[in-house]
Amino acid sequence: MVDTTYRLPRGVAPIAADDGDVFVPEVGFLHEAVTEGRHTDLFRVACSADDVAAIFLALSDAILPERAFLILELHDEDIYLSDFMPRATLEERVRPHLDGLVEDGMLAFGLAFYDDDHLNEVFVDDHKCFTVFTTRPDSVRQVLLNLGVEERPTLTLLGTRPHAHLSDSNTVATVQRVLVEALGMQHQKKGG
Repeated sequence: MVDTTYRLPRGVAPIAADDGDVFVPEVGFLHEAVTEGRHTDLFRVACSADDVAAIFLALSDAILPERAFLILELHDEDIYLSDFMPRATLEERVRPHLDGLVEDGMLAFGLAFYDDDHLNEVFVDDHKCFTVFTTRPDSVRQVLLNLGVEERPTLTLLGTRPHAHLSDSNTVATVQRVLVEALGMQHQKKGG
């Protein structure tokens, strides 16, 4: 069960808006049906940093097949993609680094699978909010509800409010060395 209080990761800090209002995050998810593309549904999920790793692994297990690929993103600039490989291997490599991935405000990560007809992706952005593209919405909804994450009619995500990103260069270097190099991930510029 997730914590209904919301602890921000150490690497993301809200900033007071011009009117003095400071963002107060809330736990929950939004769901929308999608009519175009290889996925049928989109979920946005906000939760405490303490719950990101568990939700990430549970969602990945629920919607991804045995083979997937890893996505690592460095604050909207560099993207690294692994080849398709056993999801268990990817999770085994990522698991020891989940704390750093979750707490660092410059790193985003995810696991995904696609073919000609389907796209299923669990992605945690650098604000530590989830975007889930899926053809298995019932599975996503069931995981979230079972973990105590409630659907909301509206949900303001941190990335839409004034905030700052903080990073630990040691975490970024470790992720690049241990994951990118060890898995032979391919580098792409965002949008390229």
